[in-house]
Amino acid sequence: MAPHDLIMTLVRDYLETSTRYARRLHAQAGPEGILGTFHRGALPRRGIFRGVPRAGYELHGSGCRVRSRGLEIDFDLTGDDDVSSIDPWKLYNFALSRGVYAPLPDRAMFRTSLDDLVHAGLLVWDGRRGAFALPATSGPSDADRGVSRTPAGGDPPLPREPGIPPEGA
Repeated sequence: MAPHDLIMTLVRDYLETSTRYARRLHAQAGPEGILGTFHRGALPRRGIFRGVPRAGYELHGSGCRVRSRGLEIDFDLTGDDDVSSIDPWKLYNFALSRGVYAPLPDRAMFRTSLDDLVHAGLLVWDGRRGAFALPATSGPSDADRGVSRTPAGGDPPLPREPGIPPEGA
């Protein structure tokens, strides 16, 4: 697999995994959302996911760190519990915890690879969030969203990760 293909697979894995956990936590938090419920004091800073054995979360600022069966993922949330931003260091640490993306380049080269994907149109840099994202396929214009590339087509989702029950289970 080419290096860019490997990193794009990692990006999709990261986004799908963080989205799955955010949806589960959102279901526990209720209609006010994760951050709203947390900041109101009705959702504990640390807890476990209902129905997911050995899976815990820790909320911090506008983010969430999840640990489950050796997996560790840390992602940022928006007010509507969106997890579309990709912090390069959180992505790198996720790759290390997954253990299937070896060998990884050092952190500087990894960041350079992400920048190369922006130039190739496969990722965008979201200056407002200070993070990468997949190109938008619809919605606000790039200028409105603060991104530095014109969007390209999206990628199909990856299959469900083993060990995480499907939503609604």
